Amino acid sequence: MFKLAQYQEDAVNNLMDAFRLLLRTSHEDLKIVFKSPTGSGKTIMAAELLKRLAFEDMPGNYVFIWASMYKLHSQSREKLAAYLADSRYNLIGLEDLTADALPENTVLFTNWESVTKTVRATGEWANRAVRKGEDSRNIVDVLEATKAEGKEVILIVDEAHQTYLGANSQFLVATVIKPRLTLEVSATPILKPSDNDIANNKARKVIVPFEDVVSSGLIKQEVRINYQIDKHLDAHSSDEAMIEAALERKTILEKQYKEEESEVKPLILIQLPTEESEKTSVLDTSTRVKIEDYLASKDITYNNGKLAIWLSEEKRNKERIEEDDSPVEVLIFKKAIATGWDCPRAQILVMFHEMKSVTFKIQTVGRIMRMPEVHHYKNIDLNSAYVYTNLGSIIIDPNDGDAKAFFRTKYAKIRPFLKNIELPSVYMHRTDFHDLTAAFRPIIFRLLDSRFGLKDGDSKEVVYKKLDNDLELYPEELLKPILSDVTIKNLDDIDQNNIKTMLSTEDSANVEHSFRYALKGWSAPYNFTRSIERLKPALYDWFKKAGYGRDKIDEIQRILVCSRKNQDIFTSIIQEAKTEFEGGRHKDIESKRSRTDFTFKIPEIDQFGENYTMTPNDKHALEPYFAHDSCPNTEKYFESIIDKSARVEWWYKNGEKMQHYFAVPFLALDEETGIQTPASFYPDYVIRYKDGSIGIYDTKQGSTITSNDTKLKSDALQSYIKEQQEKGLDISGGIIDVRLDKSLFICEDLDYSATDKDKWERFSI
Repeated sequence: MFKLAQYQEDAVNNLMDAFRLLLRTSHEDLKIVFKSPTGSGKTIMAAELLKRLAFEDMPGNYVFIWASMYKLHSQSREKLAAYLADSRYNLIGLEDLTADALPENTVLFTNWESVTKTVRATGEWANRAVRKGEDSRNIVDVLEATKAEGKEVILIVDEAHQTYLGANSQFLVATVIKPRLTLEVSATPILKPSDNDIANNKARKVIVPFEDVVSSGLIKQEVRINYQIDKHLDAHSSDEAMIEAALERKTILEKQYKEEESEVKPLILIQLPTEESEKTSVLDTSTRVKIEDYLASKDITYNNGKLAIWLSEEKRNKERIEEDDSPVEVLIFKKAIATGWDCPRAQILVMFHEMKSVTFKIQTVGRIMRMPEVHHYKNIDLNSAYVYTNLGSIIIDPNDGDAKAFFRTKYAKIRPFLKNIELPSVYMHRTDFHDLTAAFRPIIFRLLDSRFGLKDGDSKEVVYKKLDNDLELYPEELLKPILSDVTIKNLDDIDQNNIKTMLSTEDSANVEHSFRYALKGWSAPYNFTRSIERLKPALYDWFKKAGYGRDKIDEIQRILVCSRKNQDIFTSIIQEAKTEFEGGRHKDIESKRSRTDFTFKIPEIDQFGENYTMTPNDKHALEPYFAHDSCPNTEKYFESIIDKSARVEWWYKNGEKMQHYFAVPFLALDEETGIQTPASFYPDYVIRYKDGSIGIYDTKQGSTITSNDTKLKSDALQSYIKEQQEKGLDISGGIIDVRLDKSLFICEDLDYSATDKDKWERFSI
């Protein structure tokens, strides 16, 4: 029988106390956050918790849903099946569902990716197992039957991450799973119980100190990143230097293990530059060939059994790889072993990243954190994990549950107990190709020429000199920083002040791949496949003016993606070109649109990009409130007024161009062509007043007040409001004029006029 370490025993006891206390209250939607460091054995502790709960006299009957990321749920099921072999638990997957209610002590394993995907066209669940009435074995009907028998659900979220906080996941939890208690198991939990919830016995936190795990001898004492890689960079590119340094470190460790009279043979893991897909990409293939050729020169091949590979579509020489004396010295993988795989002799990790990536995969590093013989050695080198990577910074991947995250994507959730609303809304779908056409080329040429001061008749030498004034063009300016001799004691608490870097040359394959990603970003929101064939040759041809022919495409790509300064300059110009292009895109053709009518509600959860900042407020419908960094002062002032108003119950800052936001249909007019096209008007604010009425407002100031576009939108909004009033809805609203003296005026007339003073009234709230 597996014996728990003392910190594990203490943690399970604390979890049991939390379960006993919370489940004996009358509260619903209980939360327990279990925070335990990377490599501490969280799955084993959760399994022991389940084993003890089976013998506990709990106030109620329970079934469990174990939800993980990617394929970790299957690996967790295998571990628990062995650990709970003699228990009363019945462990099943979605494929094992029957038409009956779940028996008590059932543990249903699933992952958020499989159950929360929706069909874009319809919004329905993509997985048949979560579509009510699809057949008799869907999770919706099964859970309804389970709860009808008086059983309650305990949701265990293993390695919680962004997917769990996504709108689909939260909707599934709130409307289908409806857990009595949620247990989040993670090194850096996402759930944040408030002090008030803890004081009122609605939540608990159980924390395993990092020092306790290290002192137990279960995990390594530190991680060394790019340890002594500098001596390999002079003769090699960063990619070759990484492998060379890893092989040298393996040789040194082998000798050190022998000195400790240990039979352990350290294993090197090499991760391909993985993208979102499990499938092997072009960059993966080229990197793999380069790695295999280099290893073959060191007599490490598949044929002699020293090299193994573990991809979703190919597996070789992995049968005995976990054993301490396995002949396999190097394992190439992509994502398959990033989570859940346990091979304690794995001690060196080589992480290839495409240049677009700036994240450091702590979940993957966790695979080399175990101590092979569950104790520390006299030589501290053996108590260390080694990572070699072409990254230049450590920004922890927010998709990893085992990482402290600097979230690029931010999430806000609906306020508890918010009285939601239902409003008819529309979404207009584009049905044209929505791509950059031939008309884009002269626009980008003109703007680039203007930005760098190019004139007709300029020689290539003159053009080059002008570009050199603003752009970084020389090879020494296009070097890439990589981490250098960084030591991390605690993976879950990284000291950014300890991060050091050095410069190296980027591999051509990575440059080409990163250039494609840059093109994808520059083409957005237009169709990438069609638009790239306009944008890419336009950039190549423009650089010809400075003497960069098609034989220098690699140099052009390096200039565009190996310099942050250059990227920022071209991003700004391309964005300006797209804005001008969009303005004239419908001069010759009428844009056809299809329309979807739906009922708008305040979303349960929404996400915001890196250009949004958390802003204090008291009454926004979602919390926290994220305001766009370019939010105009008119909106900031209006928000300060409504947030302080005693009449307002809550207010909501509306989004745009997405189906879950509120929109009113109107006909947009192209004033040059006279063409009208169906469009959606997204008013800035939706307000619910304490008397139950609803207000819809859009703020304007200055010249926008007098524009014809504002009139069209105002008339459409007033027509919408009148239609809803006739249906019995208590609703009002209109265009808000925020004047220079900070006074507010509103137009609620069916026929908008910016100059007719009789149609404007002072707005007070």
